[in-house]
Amino acid sequence: MKIFLDARKIGDGGIGRFIVNLLCGLNKLNFFEKNRLTLIVGEQGSKLLREEFISEEFKGNLPLTILIDKTAKYSLVEYFFLPLKYKSIISECDWFISPHYTLPFFIPNKVKKLIVVHDLIQICYPESLIHKILVPIIIKSSIRRANKVASVSMHSARKISEYFNVSVSVIPNSISESFLEKINTKDLNTDKLLVGEKKIILFIGSDRLHKRLNLFIDFFKRLSSLSNDFHAVVVSDLRQERDDLPKNLTFINSATDVELNYLLSNAYCLVSTSREEGFCLPLIEAAALELPIICTDLEYGREILGESAWYFEDGSTEDLLRVFTLMHMSEEERSDRAKMSSNIVSSYSIENQASQFIDLIS
Repeated sequence: MKIFLDARKIGDGGIGRFIVNLLCGLNKLNFFEKNRLTLIVGEQGSKLLREEFISEEFKGNLPLTILIDKTAKYSLVEYFFLPLKYKSIISECDWFISPHYTLPFFIPNKVKKLIVVHDLIQICYPESLIHKILVPIIIKSSIRRANKVASVSMHSARKISEYFNVSVSVIPNSISESFLEKINTKDLNTDKLLVGEKKIILFIGSDRLHKRLNLFIDFFKRLSSLSNDFHAVVVSDLRQERDDLPKNLTFINSATDVELNYLLSNAYCLVSTSREEGFCLPLIEAAALELPIICTDLEYGREILGESAWYFEDGSTEDLLRVFTLMHMSEEERSDRAKMSSNIVSSYSIENQASQFIDLIS
């Protein structure tokens, strides 16, 4: 089988991680012994693929054809000219894989097409009027031209299926192997991570509307007024400077997998305040490292974590504070739930992700 994969979003959040983990899982299953994969990546993605995400074993004999492409993501050039640029290669392939909701035009009819729609966040919680108008049109067009549609979780697949009246399969996201065990902190600069005597409450995510960073900050302000035992660390690509933050809250603009592992391994708990997620990677990463988790009581969290997490009422700062207090005062149950969560990890292995992908295109 010959596959063409648009991997230009490697290095770009959860979709980039989805692609990298899929490649690692396929390699684990020896998929490349009988199948050929051509992928296009940006310059940053090529570097991350070769130097950071892929294991030493994989790097030594990379069984892929990698083409560096500078086409801007979500551009008219992508939609109308990218397939023409690689026409001779794509026309020889069995599948064209788009790991996002964008699918270029002019892909030969004989080539099957798979798109992965991770969520409907840009429809339900658009950041602009343009997103609100264009994203549904783009997704609907891609679905109409695709042979198969997938998503990364059951709840996300159900929502997409209901919204667009289409059959949606699931290729579950997976946990990177770099989070399967706690790291050796030797040679790691832990000073900037601020894991000291105070208990660290961790938030990992962007400041986009659906993440509800403001809810977390409001919660931590109220907690700080009651106790001085805690310090909050927010790992976020903050797009605007803020001057309303308490002194015992620190922003980290970016963190490597090693640094994230260290934070998750040494924090007191992880808090997720999102109102929607396609698949919340920090949840499964925290679970793997047996970190207690407090999450919005919504389907995205319960699908992954079941009863191993602590849940608070959607959008309620008061209930988040109540649940945190309950968790803080229940040391034995906190430990039991954290150990329970680590048992979930096997369901989200890179091999399982790759296996579901192979079944879908076979």
